[in-house]
Amino acid sequence: MPKNVIADLRTVIAHEFAHMRRNDFFKNLFYEIVSLPVSYHPLFRLTRERIMESREIVCDGMAAEMDGRGRYARSFLRLASLLVAGKAVRTLGPLVPAVVFLARCPRAFPLS
Repeated sequence: MPKNVIADLRTVIAHEFAHMRRNDFFKNLFYEIVSLPVSYHPLFRLTRERIMESREIVCDGMAAEMDGRGRYARSFLRLASLLVAGKAVRTLGPLVPAVVFLARCPRAFPLS
């Protein structure tokens, strides 16, 4: 396997381990159950999207600390470029829009 594929796989695994370390599955399940009574409210969708985005950004940061910020950033940008080019990226799944993925770049890897 090419080195880039191994690095990208390591990056994805580090990100998923961050979700497991934070118990995101159980938190998300709890949030979904608690939010059922207000799911009709217009602000619910906005709040839900913001929580999901924040969860991903936090996990990006945790994964970058585990795997090294430079290595994680290179893999992150390489995967994002594949999404923009329209190539299939199996590790990201079919539901991740390229725009959302690219929007996480500056937040996950601030210049300062």
